[in-house]
Amino acid sequence: MVNQETPFTTDHSAVSGTAPYATPTEIGDALVNAGFNVVTSATALIDDNGSSMINETLNYWETSHPDVTLVGIHKSQTSTNTAKIVEINGIKIAFLDYTFPAYGSQSGISDNSADTTGSSASSGSTATSSSSKGSMIDTFNTADVAAAIKQAKASADCVIFSANWGKTEEPMPTEYEKEWANFLMEQGVDVVIGTNPNVLQPYGYLTDDSGHNMLIYYSLGNFVTGQETLKQLLGGMAAFTIQKTVDGDQTSIQIQDATL
Repeated sequence: MVNQETPFTTDHSAVSGTAPYATPTEIGDALVNAGFNVVTSATALIDDNGSSMINETLNYWETSHPDVTLVGIHKSQTSTNTAKIVEINGIKIAFLDYTFPAYGSQSGISDNSADTTGSSASSGSTATSSSSKGSMIDTFNTADVAAAIKQAKASADCVIFSANWGKTEEPMPTEYEKEWANFLMEQGVDVVIGTNPNVLQPYGYLTDDSGHNMLIYYSLGNFVTGQETLKQLLGGMAAFTIQKTVDGDQTSIQIQDATL
C-alpha cells in the first residue's frame, strides 16, 4: 500500500509541486507498475484544487485501474464510512484512512468530534452536505472513526488504519498523534500507518490493559517527493507479517516481523 498525498489531473498545465498541489495521472500508472495495489488519499492536500479534481482523481482510479483499492476519498459520504476489505491468503484485511481538517486544529481529538456543520468549499472540514468537497474526504471525528472500526472488525480479521496527521518536518509524534493512537488502540485497530509529517518518526508496538497489541508507524516520511532536504529525502518502507490462527471456532491475529 502507498499514500498518494496529492490529487491527480490529466491537465499538464495544472500540475504543480507547490500549493495548490496537482500531480499528473502518469504517477498513478507508475505506482501501479511498481506493484502497489492499495492507495490511501485522505490527506490535507487532496482538496487543494476542490471537488472537481477529487472527482478527476476518483475517475482516474475507477477507469484506469479498477483493481486498485482506493481508500479515504469517495464521491459521497454516508454517516458511517465503510472500510475497504481485501482478502489475501484467506485473511480479510480492512483498510481505513482519515485526515485532520485541512485548516483545522490538531490540539486534541475532541476538537474534531463535533465538526459536522456545513463549510465553505475551501475549509476541508467534515460536512453533512454531499455537495461539499469536505464530505468527499474521510476526516478525523471520534464518533465516525469508532463506528467505522467497529464495522470493519465485524467484517474482517485485521484492521489497518492510515492516519494523515502530525506536524510537518517534526521527527517525533505530536500529542495529537499520541492521543489518536491511544484511541485507535482502544477501538481494536491492529496496525496504524502515519503520513503527513514528510519526515520519519518512530515505530513500535502499543499495548493496552487487556493485552491487545497495535503496531504503529507514526510517520514513514516521503517515498517519492520534490522536497530536497536530507530529512525530507530520508523515507521508510514499512513491512510486517499478518498471521491468522484458527483453532476450532476461535480465530486470532498476530502482527509479526515489523521492520522499517
